[in-house]
Amino acid sequence: MLQQPELLAPAGSLETLKYAVMYGADAVYCALPEFGMRAAPINLTVGELHEGCIFAMPAAKRSI
Repeated sequence: MLQQPELLAPAGSLETLKYAVMYGADAVYCALPEFGMRAAPINLTVGELHEGCIFAMPAAKRSI
């Protein structure tokens, strides 16, 4: 049985998280400043991550 691919989008800010959800991403990945592995990261704050999760829930999207 074929599985449908999932569109996973990066979200370095609350704004990009919202755009990813609005434009069809199945899931977004993001990090907090203490946990990001990118070289020059722009990461979400704890409050922004919380707001982003609340924003994504009605659209049945995942925040990773």
